[in-house]
Amino acid sequence: MHIVRNPAAVAALEDPELRDLLEERFGDLAGDQPFDADAMGYFVVVEPGDTVEALEEATGCPILRSWFDDARFGDEDFAPCCEWIAAHGGWYELAYILNDEGFGVGIFVPKDPGIEQTLLALCAAYASPVPERELR
Repeated sequence: MHIVRNPAAVAALEDPELRDLLEERFGDLAGDQPFDADAMGYFVVVEPGDTVEALEEATGCPILRSWFDDARFGDEDFAPCCEWIAAHGGWYELAYILNDEGFGVGIFVPKDPGIEQTLLALCAAYASPVPERELR
């Protein structure tokens, strides 16, 4: 997995769609202030071979389980803990807001067969489509 904590790190990403999405997020979050990952949050890019357990450990966010009970993805009473899951072309975006000040973690999951199938199934089951847009 790749952790992105500043706009400069976005330029190193190979996928133009992902770069565009992250540049948009940093612009939306930064406003007139320089982006501060310690205050505002950061982004995680999932890569083939990453496990959900490693992703949960790195972010502190429950992915396939509920915050407050034993419900897990696939259970009748399960609901994702993230604020939203969006489907952008070749990527899913999971957004977690972790405190009242708006600190958050954005997780980007490629629609790639090398990604853990349970994570892709969760994203597919709960994602809202985002209208197609032009890459910059």
